[in-house]
Amino acid sequence: MTLLSIIAAISIISTGVAGGAPSDAKMASPIRVISSSHEVNFPDDVVFNLEAESDSPITEVRLFFSLENRPVQGYGYPDFEPDNRVIAEFSIKTGGSNYIPTGVDFEYFYRITDSGGNTLETPRLSFAYNDPRYTWRELTRGDLTVLFHNLSQDSVERVVDDVVGQLDAVRDMFGVTEFVPMKAVIVNGTLEARRAFPFTSNAATRTHLYGGFAFGEYGLFVMQGLSADTMVHEATHLLLNSAIDSPLARVPSWLNEGLSTYFEKSGSRRAATVSRAERADDLLHLRNMGNQPGRPSEVGVFYAQSWSTVNFMVAAYGREKMGELIATINDGNRIGDAISKTYGVTVDELEQLWKADLKGQPVILTRPDIGTVATASMISGAFMIALVVSTWRWIMIWLRGPQPDEEATSPE
Repeated sequence: MTLLSIIAAISIISTGVAGGAPSDAKMASPIRVISSSHEVNFPDDVVFNLEAESDSPITEVRLFFSLENRPVQGYGYPDFEPDNRVIAEFSIKTGGSNYIPTGVDFEYFYRITDSGGNTLETPRLSFAYNDPRYTWRELTRGDLTVLFHNLSQDSVERVVDDVVGQLDAVRDMFGVTEFVPMKAVIVNGTLEARRAFPFTSNAATRTHLYGGFAFGEYGLFVMQGLSADTMVHEATHLLLNSAIDSPLARVPSWLNEGLSTYFEKSGSRRAATVSRAERADDLLHLRNMGNQPGRPSEVGVFYAQSWSTVNFMVAAYGREKMGELIATINDGNRIGDAISKTYGVTVDELEQLWKADLKGQPVILTRPDIGTVATASMISGAFMIALVVSTWRWIMIWLRGPQPDEEATSPE
């Protein structure tokens, strides 16, 4: 059965006596719910229990459920033995390959049918899928809601107020003007993060490689520890997901992560990682960075290089051009075509310009056919901008002096 057919089926259910006859609110239903409950066995599953009775044997119990106030996404048939009084149980897996992030709101109800043709649709119930070992608190600022425990209210408020202010710049670049509800769940410590984060690899879990995960389909992110940079990083993922809503659009990982790290206040700490990788000839090719690398040893370089590339693009061409690139991707253009239309260079040429900027040198692109004079002028302008940005950056680095190395853990 398709999702649309499920929704259509639900819309014709009558509360009370079925069979097409209109229900009478004053008439008692022959089907009665004795008890209904759910149990969160975090992070493995959620178990639903129902006890019901009817004047005729109950022949079918169906559980409908949805996540984060979305249309009904699924249903299941609880186990029970048909009788006038039944006890039904159903489990929804939430871990492993069926991972559901902590903080997601569940909504559910039952449709109960007996052999006499009577049907009862129970009231909708909801709950938040969180680790029940903790007492969770909630703080909302604008369209950002934060769930946390064992942290002081004042400290959370200070960080959230700072983050909300920083996100204005993100919205402006991405062209996001509508209200975008976002939810953040803060977990404390590595042991709690292991239970709450999705499994990526044994090495990533062992080395605590990631500081957070964003889930655009739920408008939610999970992060370890109270960090403004991590919160900005993950919220930027959600805002980009909102800005690029076309089903045909695909944002490469280097651009997605590069934008999220660009808006971190401490993003520049990755410059040292890029410099080391450049000297060791360990830089990745931009066209191969559509997805994150599988080896944890390359993840740090991937994040640093993504940040450095986006930082160069914004410094050389301006924030407006980055917003134009995002809109062009949203129109369904592949990243190569989108960069060409927005900046007048190919992906490989953009990489050459960025690498030249790293070394503080101009670059001459060799092309078999430059094309129109206008295109040639655009390329030349890009060279000059890269040279000016590079010179200014080296002056600033000389004035600031040496900077600390990047931290081991990079948030996703």
